[in-house]
Amino acid sequence: MEPLAYAVKDAARTLGIGTTKFYELMNDGTIPSFKIGKRTLIRHADLVAFIDDQSKAA
Repeated sequence: MEPLAYAVKDAARTLGIGTTKFYELMNDGTIPSFKIGKRTLIRHADLVAFIDDQSKAA
């Protein structure tokens, strides 16, 4: 079972990219994120949607 949300480090690792690039994608709104307390989280569904969008653009 996949987690519902990932921390930034885990989400970047899941996509196979560095955290710097991942932060760029979050900051420009390409990958949505949200905060719970001090933790920034990314929904699993948003990572899947990002991958789907990238594969359609290719």
